[in-house]
Amino acid sequence: MKNFESLIEKYLNGQLSIEQAKELRKWLSEGPENETLFTDYLKSWSPYSVIDAELENELAKAKKTVFKENKGYALLKSGLKYAALVLLTFSLYYFIHDKRADVSVCTVYTPVGAKSHLMLPDSSIVILNSDSKIEYLADFTKKREVRLHGEAYFDVQSNKHLKFEVITRDYNVTVHGTKFNVRSYDNEEVETSLLEGAVSVSTATQSYLMQPNEQVTMQNNRFVVEETNVNDIIAWKDNHFVFKSESLSYILKRFERQYGIKVTIKDSTLNDVMLSGGFRNNETPWQILDGICLSADVIYERTTNNNVNVKRIKPMEKD
Repeated sequence: MKNFESLIEKYLNGQLSIEQAKELRKWLSEGPENETLFTDYLKSWSPYSVIDAELENELAKAKKTVFKENKGYALLKSGLKYAALVLLTFSLYYFIHDKRADVSVCTVYTPVGAKSHLMLPDSSIVILNSDSKIEYLADFTKKREVRLHGEAYFDVQSNKHLKFEVITRDYNVTVHGTKFNVRSYDNEEVETSLLEGAVSVSTATQSYLMQPNEQVTMQNNRFVVEETNVNDIIAWKDNHFVFKSESLSYILKRFERQYGIKVTIKDSTLNDVMLSGGFRNNETPWQILDGICLSADVIYERTTNNNVNVKRIKPMEKD
């Protein structure tokens, strides 16, 4: 049990890897006694000395409902209000349970500078990047559909009889079981990158069946397909920061999201400076920013409230 206490702690602190999540899911599926231990552990994790009666009732319901299908770890199912409270306490992400026309809708939001790991009701794994939100129905038995605003990595449980669909601003991504990444932030191109398996992207007028190591974007209302190194694209989920032939303005925008540090480029001529590079060894945000600025031949100055101004080392000479 000691090992699984450690896994639960890692989950609550947002440190659970995909392999560890699968290990925890397997342990939970081995019997109702493990499910009971799990919910009891969540209760003992509370930072509060007093738990109100309503919360006690929710916990009692959770033991009966969250694992009733016995298909594994479904922490974010309807009714586990206490787990949502714990997650809020540790500032991992925000979980909202809503009822719209008698349909239970769950919303998960990860703030700037954070990432979150979660499992959907079908035991599919999602890693949600910073400043990102997903919405889904608590009941996945009839429709496996997720609405995404931001970026997420998906490891989807196979189900030949029930497709899994990610809804984005520009198009839909349909899959039965695979590993892929979708980036759908406001004011940016929607990107889908396939690591394993096969997914299709579609609009009302067109569709495309993707193959591994392909990336799809939409330009002028048409799909554009490129071969890519998907491992670089999904490096963010392992706390790595990798960029390839990207503009300085876009790189620093990603840096803002990932580390919660506001960056202002003071010289607009720097926006389109193209860079490639990567940081994979747990460097601090400031060490990463040092490396980016050194590559771009610019400097930055820290201001109040964790803000940064980026500018040229020397102003450009006018003709």
